[in-house]
Amino acid sequence: MNKLKAIFIDLELIEPFSLFGLEEYLLDDQDNIYLIFYSFPSSVILGRTSKIMEEVYLDNIIKDKLILARRRSGGGVVYVKPDQLCVSFIFPKRYLPKDLLEKYKFITSIIIKSINEFADSINYDERGNIFLKNGKISGCGSYLSKDSYLHHLTIIREPLLNMERYLKKIKYNTSYLMVPKEILKEKILKTMEENLKIFFEKIDVNLTNCEKIIEKYRDEKFIFRL
Repeated sequence: MNKLKAIFIDLELIEPFSLFGLEEYLLDDQDNIYLIFYSFPSSVILGRTSKIMEEVYLDNIIKDKLILARRRSGGGVVYVKPDQLCVSFIFPKRYLPKDLLEKYKFITSIIIKSINEFADSINYDERGNIFLKNGKISGCGSYLSKDSYLHHLTIIREPLLNMERYLKKIKYNTSYLMVPKEILKEKILKTMEENLKIFFEKIDVNLTNCEKIIEKYRDEKFIFRL
């Protein structure tokens, strides 16, 4: 049986607006599975329905020169730092369970299998939050288009300090998984290849071209609305 082809992209550090534009662009591809690794500059990311005045301390975000951006996916407001590893999965819908919670379970189980060897007491809930002992080390957001499914998450790798300076509502204590990014990437790639019977081809994305993609997929009334 031939293995299914998939694509992975390693962007390292990228601004949220560029990443969200690229995700929108790739969601139109109904044939390929995508795995994207990246990190954001220090940012506060709003969910699709988040209300600024209820959720964040805007004055502190401006004073500390953080990026403030809104993603298309659901989920809550998050504070993101460059030392975290961010991961996006894009699947054609036909490869995934129909139920949304089953989609969360499907992708979260990949992450759990990838990081299990690095720590004891890792568990997760039905919404895709991953916990290490008494703290959250990963949260996620998702978006379902007509033909594709986007799921993105962060893995906290170092203590996440000062959240209360930027976020008004903090639901969970946080923990961290101090594992090098490159090792985490390798483990996630290997787990997907072995468990999903796929093989990955790496492609390089020119960030100059990303700007063209952003312009094409910019939605002033939604993604870029603060």
